[in-house]
Amino acid sequence: MSVTVTEKKEPLVLPFKVTVEQAAKGFLQSFRKNKFTPTEFSDAVQNGAMEAVYFPAYLFDCRVDTCLSADCTKREEGTLTEYRAGRELRSDFSELIACAGGFADDTLLRLLEPYDLDALEPYDSEKSKGIKVCEAEFTPEQIFDEIKSIPEQAALAAAKKSLREYTSEKTTACSHSFSDVTAQALLLPVWVLTCNYGGRDCRVFINGQTGKTVGIPPRSLKKILAAFAASAGVGAAVCELIWMAVKALW
Repeated sequence: MSVTVTEKKEPLVLPFKVTVEQAAKGFLQSFRKNKFTPTEFSDAVQNGAMEAVYFPAYLFDCRVDTCLSADCTKREEGTLTEYRAGRELRSDFSELIACAGGFADDTLLRLLEPYDLDALEPYDSEKSKGIKVCEAEFTPEQIFDEIKSIPEQAALAAAKKSLREYTSEKTTACSHSFSDVTAQALLLPVWVLTCNYGGRDCRVFINGQTGKTVGIPPRSLKKILAAFAASAGVGAAVCELIWMAVKALW
């Protein structure tokens, strides 16, 4: 059964702090540290296209009422006594963030975190000129149905923690009900770098607020083979020294 979600009308936006030059420079510095990245890939990046994008997300607040029943045991004066325990707990959760679709998904959102939500401000189309704005593909109700297990698990853990007076506990029943669920539409800043290398399009995502980079660069087979050959040569030299030392003991 879907949970009723009240959506706040005005979307909020997290402004870009990282310029296109800073994003490109940070990306190159990040992947140049990888010794297996092809040298030519830097040229492909410099010839690639960098696009400023706002991808959609929702920020949820909710209240969860949890009702839990458990079979418990408690050691009293050397005797283990059985009890049937019950707990009713109310929990409030805020700032549960989830992707709303577009080019991104929840995995990418998590990889690009953190975002400074204190810097959110009302969306202004004039300030956002030149930035691609992706529209949400799912309703707040659909998205909350996907993530409501997060507050449910946290509420269940809190209810179980309240049974710590017992020696052991086994949950026999647990139910959750949601109320005061609100959703705030967000637009999060991402630089999307697209470049062509080896006949393939490579995409890299850069947090427009922090400069954090997410993407898998291509690997140079020549560099990998060279590193393997070098390590094999060192290994062979070490083995030869050990063999000579053993022979000297004979």
